[in-house]
Amino acid sequence: MFEDPIAQFHGWWDEVKRDVQPEHPGAMCVSTVSASGMPSARFVALKSADAEGFVFCTWFDSRKGKELASNPNVALTFWWEEKGWQVRVEGVVESVSEQESEEAWASRSRDAQLATLCFQQSQPLASEAALEEKLHQAQRDNAGKPIEKPPRWGGLRVIPRSIEFLTFRENRLHLREYYTRSGQQSDWEKQLLQP
Repeated sequence: MFEDPIAQFHGWWDEVKRDVQPEHPGAMCVSTVSASGMPSARFVALKSADAEGFVFCTWFDSRKGKELASNPNVALTFWWEEKGWQVRVEGVVESVSEQESEEAWASRSRDAQLATLCFQQSQPLASEAALEEKLHQAQRDNAGKPIEKPPRWGGLRVIPRSIEFLTFRENRLHLREYYTRSGQQSDWEKQLLQP
């Protein structure tokens, strides 16, 4: 039994990666709320998780980027079907340092970098062919040289206020372990919740 939810998260995540070997081991659902109160959710890749928070990358002018800029409250959800485990994180988002964003960009494959240059996330698209042409143009423009990180792309860190671990059980008596903290540096408090 863990007393530190970040240690528990890594214990679960490492076990999933070892035992299940999912194609997208860092897939997590990021939920935001628009200025009008409309919720929105999508899956992104978790880059890292540590005592400071959970990091993912995005376009700052995408729908989620704009929503998080106007309302930094965010929720993350992980579901690992093969293990019957769910992790829910609620917190606030902040930008990571430019250096961390540069490192995240450098960790991406060249193909992923090129593809990222080709689109304006969440904006209307005339056709798939137009997007493919933009990719070919980006390949020509960047042939033989490093691809620089766009200024409007980077990392965001979710600083958790609560983390809940649910262990699914067939009899519906799911185990729910709920961690909360009142401040960024305060100790975590743990309690069990009814299913």
